[in-house]
Amino acid sequence: MFAPTVPSETGPGVFSFLWCDELNRRAVSQPIWLPHRFRQDGVGELKAQAASEVLEGPLPQPVEVKSKRIRILLADDHETVRTGVRIILGVRKEYDIVEVANGADALAEIGRSAPDLVILDLTMPGLDGFTVAQEIRKRSPQLPILFFSMHQLSPALLSLAKSRQVQGFVCKSESGAVLAQAVEAVLANKEFFPSEPDPFT
Repeated sequence: MFAPTVPSETGPGVFSFLWCDELNRRAVSQPIWLPHRFRQDGVGELKAQAASEVLEGPLPQPVEVKSKRIRILLADDHETVRTGVRIILGVRKEYDIVEVANGADALAEIGRSAPDLVILDLTMPGLDGFTVAQEIRKRSPQLPILFFSMHQLSPALLSLAKSRQVQGFVCKSESGAVLAQAVEAVLANKEFFPSEPDPFT
């Protein structure tokens, strides 16, 4: 910061470095430059102006940047499948993966952790994926659901999925890249049915 220059009577001012004890106590890191030679009656005004600009203004606050965490609930009764999905989606550091092994636990976990997305296996002990999706729609109509199944998408499965207002379907035989793409699409409120069957075949 530079104070306004006050002309001296004999010529251009020579600038010198000025430290103020009060400024040091406030941890001011930028030096203040004042004319070495200037009119005597301007000394008090310059010092007051320089100090007020620094001391009376708000001190800079650190800006804390937080990335949004995205919680994904994965319901599948096969531990190997859950491990694989966790590894595939774990590349995205903002994803938090919560795992359960059956439909009943999935419904209970939704109430506890309020996920942003639910990935459901279709065939689980107890409640199957269709039943869980139907219950989710009663409780959380806007919660995105992605079916993840060993079965290929048939016209019948597609009809059942859309009747439950499911946003996507991925077969477990697809690559991990397809699953990751489906998760991103559904989180963006888009449908993802990459292998949508031809109803006439």
